[in-house]
Amino acid sequence: MEILEGSTLSLPVANMWEDGTKLDRRLVSLIQSSASGHVLSDCYKKIKVVKKDKGHFFLLQAESMQQGNYVLRLSGEKETRIDIQVHRGKFWNGLDNVTVKNNGIREITSS
Repeated sequence: MEILEGSTLSLPVANMWEDGTKLDRRLVSLIQSSASGHVLSDCYKKIKVVKKDKGHFFLLQAESMQQGNYVLRLSGEKETRIDIQVHRGKFWNGLDNVTVKNNGIREITSS
C-alpha cells in the first residue's frame, strides 16, 4: 500500500475489539522500518479505531504518516501483514490516485 506523507492511513477492519474501539497491542501493531527491514520505531500509539455506520464497521486509522516504510500487522483468526510505503509528494489536480513528486507524476495503484 502506498500513501502520501501527511495523509491518514485508513483501512476498514472487522470488529476485533470487545468494546468496539479499544486497541489491543496483541492484535495490532504498526512498525516503521528501514529499507533493509530493521525496526526504526514502534508506531502503535498513532493507531486509533473509528466506529462507522453505527458500529456496523470500523476503520483503523493512523494520522499524519511520515515518509518511510511501515508494516501493519493484524492478528486474529488469521494474521495479516500490510506493507506500507509513505512517500513525499502531493496529489495532482485533486486526483487521489495521481501524485506529483520532484522526479515526475506517478499513478498509485493497489496491488
